[in-house]
Amino acid sequence: MITADQTNVFPRLLDLAYPNIERGEGVRLWTTDGYDWKPQATSDSVLESASRVEDRGIVLLHDTYEPTLEASRLLVARMRARGLELVALSFAMHHYFCCVEHSPTASKEEREMALHLRQFFDRLMTQLPPGNTQ
Repeated sequence: MITADQTNVFPRLLDLAYPNIERGEGVRLWTTDGYDWKPQATSDSVLESASRVEDRGIVLLHDTYEPTLEASRLLVARMRARGLELVALSFAMHHYFCCVEHSPTASKEEREMALHLRQFFDRLMTQLPPGNTQ
């Protein structure tokens, strides 16, 4: 992997769609998959899968699939009824990286990685057009 430190060029886009998680490649930024990308997905199946999210979790959904759009209103209502707060991904990621960066139980490597990821993510968010920060 070529980094901004090596090239002095900061990437404008970050594509995490195709890492092989099972082999430890890449980073997964969600805790619950809505499986809306499956050809057989329905609004009911998306709602069922995404509703499994736990407190402080992140649900992977795609706004380009009809089942997701149909399930989204019910999903939001269901999450709020469970007492879950919905926040912008940009807020959640910044908060997470700051918590790890300052955690007394995190290793030095984890804290350094969190610092670099927070700085990267913060710079990335400032480069997005208004309205595209969630």
